[in-house]
Amino acid sequence: AGPQDWLAGIKEEYRGIRDRLLAAIACSPWLSVVKPAAGPFLFPNLAHAEAETGADGFAQLLALGIPTVPGRYFHGPGHVRLPFGADTDTVARLAKRLENFVPNRGVSSAAD
Repeated sequence: AGPQDWLAGIKEEYRGIRDRLLAAIACSPWLSVVKPAAGPFLFPNLAHAEAETGADGFAQLLALGIPTVPGRYFHGPGHVRLPFGADTDTVARLAKRLENFVPNRGVSSAAD
């Protein structure tokens, strides 16, 4: 009920963002992710990084300025929920941070 023209192109826009972030995650030996069929979220696996550092993956990404939601809230320990709807510049910064992700032993587990 109301204007729907703002929805034109949204599906393609989100698909492009999703694919860009999937490619960025593929560049990191510390991260993995299953391509979602739909939705504005990725659910990256950080178990390898957590095992290497002993730090929560949520804390690892937050230390890099990547806010996520811990996967334990979705019955997915070792994962984080990463929303990806944002403007082009923000997506580019996020992709670069994911591409360059290296776990940091100095990050303490974050209480959320």
